[in-house]
Amino acid sequence: MFSARRATAAPAWATKTSPPRPRPKSFFFFRFEALFTLYFQWEQNLALIKNSLLLDKKLTKPKKKQVEREPSGSTISGVVPSATFATSDGRWCVVGGNGDSVYSRLMSAVGRPEMDSTNPKFASNAARCEAADEIYGVIGKWVSQRTLEEVIAAMREARVPAGPILRARDLLEDEQFLARKMFERASPPPPASKRASSSPPGAEASSGESSLSFTLPAIVPVLSRTAGSTLWAGPELGAHTEEVLMEEGGFSKEEVEELRASGAVL
Repeated sequence: MFSARRATAAPAWATKTSPPRPRPKSFFFFRFEALFTLYFQWEQNLALIKNSLLLDKKLTKPKKKQVEREPSGSTISGVVPSATFATSDGRWCVVGGNGDSVYSRLMSAVGRPEMDSTNPKFASNAARCEAADEIYGVIGKWVSQRTLEEVIAAMREARVPAGPILRARDLLEDEQFLARKMFERASPPPPASKRASSSPPGAEASSGESSLSFTLPAIVPVLSRTAGSTLWAGPELGAHTEEVLMEEGGFSKEEVEELRASGAVL
């Protein structure tokens, strides 16, 4: 993005005290400012965990008492219950009962009301952290006996936060992603030999989808007036065949031509 505006001060030679120098009748000084946005996935991930880094009590203690938090798998350290569980139909879902009341509703939903927050053993998050294995064992067993749809329906009825772990095909069918146009189709150009054989002399190459087209994520972030799109989906098939075979494989040009003529390579 570029912006131009009139400079607030003229150069030394343009002042009254400077030596005379030829100048055009109309002269404007502009300062161009280029604004660039560098986007790295790992920086975004760091932003997501910044609160954990800043507010982790273990790291804010005096240096001698600091303990670095280790990976905790599919659970959340210091919060019980909140984890990922396998369903009977081979899917996975996340279930979280992080507060006393929602925890009680969760345990009632899985058929263990005696383990709710009125029980001193599970009365607080600190107490539940001590009994994490027992709680996760009960929830995991209950989830494993039901399909993903059944688990989500039961949690929704009990007003307990839960959601599926989405597969690639689930993402492609997700209403939110589709509404936001988070996917687009792209096609690399076909091999030159196929373009020549499939197009009559003088005909222009078609710009529509080919059998080589594929789906890929759209450009993010989505800008309202200058939304990005994929302009190049890669070189044509076989574009580097000769280069790779000759420079890396040690083939001669004649041998490459023989392979191409036989249909072994493009």
